[in-house]
This record gives sequence, C-alpha cells and structure tokens, in this order.
Amino acid sequence: MELTCKAIQQRYSCRYFDNEKEIPLHMINQLIYAASLAPSGKNLQPWKFKIVCDISFSQFLYELLPNNKWIKNHKQFICVFLDSHLSYDSIKDYMSVAAAIENILIEAASENIDTCWIGECTEYSHEICEYLKINSSYQLLANIAIGYSKRRMPIKNKKRIQDIII
Repeated sequence: MELTCKAIQQRYSCRYFDNEKEIPLHMINQLIYAASLAPSGKNLQPWKFKIVCDISFSQFLYELLPNNKWIKNHKQFICVFLDSHLSYDSIKDYMSVAAAIENILIEAASENIDTCWIGECTEYSHEICEYLKINSSYQLLANIAIGYSKRRMPIKNKKRIQDIII
C-alpha cells in the first residue's frame, strides 16, 4: 500500500547520528512550527518546546537512561512539554501533544532530517526540568533527538493492516 505522504513511510527511529552535521536553527523552528499545527482540544495548544544543542545535556540524559548508549554523544534535541496551565483534560492533552510530536517527526522526515522519539525520559521529568531550569508547571512528555543519520537503518516491518483492524 502506498501513501501520498512518503515521509510517513520513510520515517524511522534513528540511533546513529552524524554529530559533525548540525540541523540549522531555522530548520528546527520549521519542525516546531509543524508541531504547532497539530489539533488540540479547545485549540488550547497545551505544548511547549525547548531546543537543546548541548553535549552536556546528552551526558546528563545518558546518566538517566544508561540503556540508550547512543544518546551520550548526541547534541541536538527538542524537548516537549505539557503546559499544566493550559491543560483542561489530561488524556485529550496527551493526545494533542503526541499529535504535535508526530508532526515534528513527519516534517523532519520530509526534510531528510532523522529523529528518535525518546518517551522513556518521562520517568525523569522532574530531574530534566530542573537541569534545564524549566518551570515545574511544565511536564516533560518527550525528548526528540534530531540530526542527520550516520548510517541508515532498514525500516522494520510493521504489522499488516489485517492484523490491526478489529
């Protein structure tokens, strides 16, 4: 089955970034703009983003997530937060933020930028917010590693459509 938007089919979770090549700020802003177009309940847009381009943040993340060795040397991230002041229904707001994240991933793939959505970091929201000096009214929901792939990994087979339709 073919999709009109090839970026959806080409997107994968990259763990081998070329740290010699950085994503320019205007491109990162374009990714965040794509996120801002996601649907949200009451159009409250309950998300906030922090651009982090710092190897010391990578070292800090690696200490929290030692099973993700590839993080240690990566330096470009978009941290995604839920703004509790804008939240009116946590389930709907989580879905809205997830839609915003997916917009980032698809827009990045369409621009040949590789990504990895790191959801495991939510367990350490407080520590990461403290490290980044982020207000405690923001809840970390994801870190997205962004960059250019050092080596392209094959896209894993997904379940067949017959296996996911009830």
